[in-house]
Amino acid sequence: MLSAMALMAVLGGGLATCGVVVGLAALGASTEGPSGVVLGAQIPQATVDALRERRLLPESEGLLAYHDATIRLDMGELSFVTPERVVYARGETVATLPLAEVTRITHHDELLVGDVLDLATEDGRALRIEIAPLNGGDAFARALESAWRKHHPEARIDRPKR
Repeated sequence: MLSAMALMAVLGGGLATCGVVVGLAALGASTEGPSGVVLGAQIPQATVDALRERRLLPESEGLLAYHDATIRLDMGELSFVTPERVVYARGETVATLPLAEVTRITHHDELLVGDVLDLATEDGRALRIEIAPLNGGDAFARALESAWRKHHPEARIDRPKR
């Protein structure tokens, strides 16, 4: 039997979910493209074209995994993996690490943040990618690991237990 407190928690959670849906609609969240992590051939051509137009993706590279972290899917904060590199862009700031130079990748989950991927190179460069819960962070990590292993066949993402 549910206690009054448990019943209130369940009802409150339901109301909060409704509030988030209504809030996203009020913000004009895009429903035109896929949200969360998108892999390979599922990445819309419009996304590829926009990345090329912004000079983030050269013609010589294809996309293995793509994630737009914004609610409106406006490319204000994004990350992607190609066979050669991983890229994180927020506003006008762009960070790129060639996968051949990456020496360590760790992947862990944080309760409110979601999937956290930390990449490092031998010379101390680092890059962090955060993918919100329920957005496919594991799929992004698998695509990243697969591409990285082509440069370092023995490499594995470190997944520390928390």
